[in-house]
Amino acid sequence: MLFRSNKLFGIKLYPGYQYFYPSDEKVYPIAELCQKYNKPLIFHSGDVWNPEGGAILKYTHPIYIDELAVKFPKCKIIISHFGFPYHLETANIVSKNENVYTEISGTLDECDSDEEVINMSNQYIKDLQRVFAYFPNVKEKTMFGTDYGGENTPLNLIEPYIEVVESVFSKKEQQNVFSGLAEKLFQTTS
Repeated sequence: MLFRSNKLFGIKLYPGYQYFYPSDEKVYPIAELCQKYNKPLIFHSGDVWNPEGGAILKYTHPIYIDELAVKFPKCKIIISHFGFPYHLETANIVSKNENVYTEISGTLDECDSDEEVINMSNQYIKDLQRVFAYFPNVKEKTMFGTDYGGENTPLNLIEPYIEVVESVFSKKEQQNVFSGLAEKLFQTTS
């Protein structure tokens, strides 16, 4: 089994591209598997990028994760992309459910100029500050993400996310956002 041999650290599902709600019964066996092995179940949530136009937004609304989280309270669930643009709904679900977390990737990657990156980063900072004013406990359940990876990824695609974290989270909170929570959820350390 890939989970037992630590070759697989979690499962990510794409409801908007595969046309199902996260609360559908067909997700239950996957949630049970993740729960059994203490691995996170991750959902692409919120906005979709689909040049062919086949993605359907109704399946990506984070509200449908709430029911699954209640039915599988020991399953670690991550709402990707902070559910953008459904930040408040995502924070409400994360705040309400002990087993639900989120991450900040996938919001700043469609910029054509440095000015657009700055404007979008500033807006994202304001959005997150607003969310955390209502749901302060969600800060400790939020982790870093960029939606990019690999050695060929240019830093200009990662730096805006770092700046968001440095602007929104205290120095003490940043350690949890940048690595601590991911290590806990994905069990990357012994």
